[in-house]
Amino acid sequence: MQATPEPVTSSARLSRVWVVGSCGAGKTTTARRIAEILETQSVHIDEFLWLPKWKLREREEMLAMVEDRLAGEAWVMEGNLRRDARRLWQIVDRAELVVWLDLPFRLTWLRIARRSLTRSLLRRSCCNGNYETLRRAFFSRKSMLLYAFKTRRLRALIYSRLLASRRHIRLRTPAEVAGFIEALSLAGSGVLAHPNEESRHQG
Repeated sequence: MQATPEPVTSSARLSRVWVVGSCGAGKTTTARRIAEILETQSVHIDEFLWLPKWKLREREEMLAMVEDRLAGEAWVMEGNLRRDARRLWQIVDRAELVVWLDLPFRLTWLRIARRSLTRSLLRRSCCNGNYETLRRAFFSRKSMLLYAFKTRRLRALIYSRLLASRRHIRLRTPAEVAGFIEALSLAGSGVLAHPNEESRHQG
C-alpha cells in the first residue's frame, strides 16, 4: 500500500488550484474537497459551458464568465482544457498548482457508466439543469462513454506536454488521490511534495 505523501512546511499559501483529468476521474469531488480544505469555493467549468437543453454557450461569453469568476485570489477550478484553448491556459497560469487526475481508463469508464445510469434512472440534473437519458448516455454519438474513449490518449498527450512547464502534481490511482487530499488536509494550505518523482512539481 502506498504511503501517504508527507506535507512540506512552506510560508507560501496555496490558494488557487486547477483540477484536470479524464471524464470519470473524480474532478468534481476532488475539487470540492480541496476547496473545503483551503476554505474557498470550487468552480466547475461545465457551469459556464452548458446552457439548458444541452446547448453550448457562445465561446467568447463563456471565456469572459470564467475570467471574471477567477479574477479573485482564491479559487479551486475543475475542468478540462484543449490544446488550443489559449485564453483558458492563460487563466491556468494564475493557478499555484494544477492537479492532474490520470487514473486508469477502465476505472474511469466504469465510473462514467455508473454515473450516467444513476442520473438517467433517478432523473438527477447536471450542468445547469440538464438531464442525461439512457439513450444519450449509451446509444448516442454524444455519449460521454464514447467521448471518453475517443479522447483518452489525446488528453494524456496534451497534459504531458502542456503541464511540463507548469507547477503540477500527477495522481495515477485513487490511493494517490486520497493520499494527496489527506496530506493537504494535514498541511492546511501549505505546499506539498509527493513521494513519486513524476508527481513532483515540474518546471
